[in-house]
Amino acid sequence: LFQQGYPLHAAWTKPEIDVIHLAAALALIVLGMVFALVKVRHPRLKWTLAVIAVFVSLYTVAARQQIKPGQQPIIALDEAMQPPGVVLAATQLLEGRTVDIGGAGGSHVISINAPTDPDDTQAQQVWDYARRLAQNEHGGRLWLLSWFGVADESNWQERWLWQNASFIEQHTIDSETDEPHRAVLFDLMPAPEANELGGWNFGPVTLDTYGIATAADGVRITLQWSATQSPDTDYYWFVHLLDAQGNIVAQQDRAPQGGYMPTSAWDVGEPVVDRLFFPLAAGTDTAGWSLRIGWVDIENERLPVTDRDGAAVEDGFVIIGLGTM
Repeated sequence: LFQQGYPLHAAWTKPEIDVIHLAAALALIVLGMVFALVKVRHPRLKWTLAVIAVFVSLYTVAARQQIKPGQQPIIALDEAMQPPGVVLAATQLLEGRTVDIGGAGGSHVISINAPTDPDDTQAQQVWDYARRLAQNEHGGRLWLLSWFGVADESNWQERWLWQNASFIEQHTIDSETDEPHRAVLFDLMPAPEANELGGWNFGPVTLDTYGIATAADGVRITLQWSATQSPDTDYYWFVHLLDAQGNIVAQQDRAPQGGYMPTSAWDVGEPVVDRLFFPLAAGTDTAGWSLRIGWVDIENERLPVTDRDGAAVEDGFVIIGLGTM
């Protein structure tokens, strides 16, 4: 870094320096110099003391790290980012605290600056590596952690995920010392083809086709929409996974493609695809389960629904069975 022109800064000049943290590190350095320069009669005793000193210093640093301002949200986020997978931390604002992500469940953390350009060769290499690692070693699970807001045009990695992968969940991190961050989890395993005929109309939106795949690890869903007339406002879909008794097991309520394809920007007949994944515990019996699908406006009022024959569908949603695995 020094050879590349990065300036060196003394640790004690940083305004947020932890004095105890710094003292533990400096004490370890001084002790190492003493051990190197002073000869002792019993070398085994010297090495024993060295190991104890290293352990105490590392324990002190780790303990202080847990109580640093802004650290608790990081810890809470790490605990919430389950199941573990590959975490692509597209942020420089959290500095070294990204090393504390992944400890709760064994996630593999990869850091990259943000924003980057999709034409940036190095950024693209990191992005490709993260996706390959997620698919090959973590069951297709990829977390994207960034400070970007929802549907930020600069966040080309999240846009790609919404367009090509199956959305699972999202968590946010807020603290007094950091910019807000979001962690979104996607499934990179193949989504089902949308080859089942739909035909339901939700106001100006039509569910043209859909696909549902029930597997041992969960339910994957592909929904292909289009507009029968240009929507003049933004609408939002909801998808509820229901058990055999009609109870909600899991749900998603989102803008199309996470907000990257708002309905107000749709052209008539333009296909828009959303992909979802509802993870389930191994051995879950999904017999009699179904999906409840509908759309709402900005006031959370359901849009009227008609079937492919134009008949009104009560309650403002449709029910689609999962079928068998």
